[in-house]
Amino acid sequence: MRGLPLVADVTKQEQVQAMVDKTVAEFGRIDFLVANAGTARMNCDMLTMSEGDWRAVIDTNLTGAFLTAQAAAKHMVERGGGGSIVLISSTAAKVAEPHIGAYCPSKAGVISLGRVLAIELAEHNIRVNSVCPGHFTTNLLAGQPAYQLSREKGITVAEAANEILKDSYIKRILLKRIGYPNELANVVVFLSSDEASFITAQDYNVDGGYTT
Repeated sequence: MRGLPLVADVTKQEQVQAMVDKTVAEFGRIDFLVANAGTARMNCDMLTMSEGDWRAVIDTNLTGAFLTAQAAAKHMVERGGGGSIVLISSTAAKVAEPHIGAYCPSKAGVISLGRVLAIELAEHNIRVNSVCPGHFTTNLLAGQPAYQLSREKGITVAEAANEILKDSYIKRILLKRIGYPNELANVVVFLSSDEASFITAQDYNVDGGYTT
């Protein structure tokens, strides 16, 4: 298995297109795409949020998903044979939370974007689905503090993250823990594969029951 490391600003159409072109040049084709780039502004009230912070989140999370999906879909349509696109949304699209500003509406937009793309691309046998992660051991949520606490206490990063978040998010999660990245990756791989050949226009919660 080979990888091709590329750097691109997903808010810039020309950089996204160059990324797709280089990938096709290297591997000959793109069969599936995962639009995973994202950002957030934490502890940011709507009344005090700057226009710059608002645009930074919307541009990365929503416009970035659109530009990336559009470039990959054009290639898939041109080569024929179908394909799969997976957009990474968030449970924040469904359960509104305060003080994260533009993040909630940006991720809600990703779900809507996925449904529109699924309708328009169905005739080309290109499936489009969204995945809505809950709370995971990533740098976006208690990441660095969890890594530090894990070193201090000699525990796993997941255990440290669970400890940090036990009084906030975890009490609202049915499984009483936050997720491991591989648990999200398994769903993405499934939706990208032929095993999900009859699934499109859906948004999957991967959240341990948080949205229930």
